[in-house]
Amino acid sequence: MGEKSENSKKSLFNHINLSKALSKSSVHMEVSGNSELVFEGGKGVLEYTDTSVKVNAGAFILSVTGRGMTIKCLSESAMVVCGYIISIEFLT
Repeated sequence: MGEKSENSKKSLFNHINLSKALSKSSVHMEVSGNSELVFEGGKGVLEYTDTSVKVNAGAFILSVTGRGMTIKCLSESAMVVCGYIISIEFLT
C-alpha cells in the first residue's frame, strides 16, 4: 500500500508542476474528436512527421502522436493538426 501511495504523490506533484507550467504560458488548445487539434500560442514546430508533431510552447513541449499527421494550417502562433490522433502529451 505504501508504494501505491508514493506513486499517487508523484503523480499529484507532476500534475501540479504541469499546471504551473501551463499557467505561465498563454496557450489555448481545442481538440475535435480524435482527428483535429487547434493549438494557439506555440513558438515553433520542433518535429513534424506523418506520426508525430512536436511544438515548442515555451514552458513545455506539446507532443501529438498518431497516424497520417498533417499540419493543415500554420501561422506564427497557431496551427491546426489533422490525422488520427492517438495521444497528446505535455513534456516539461
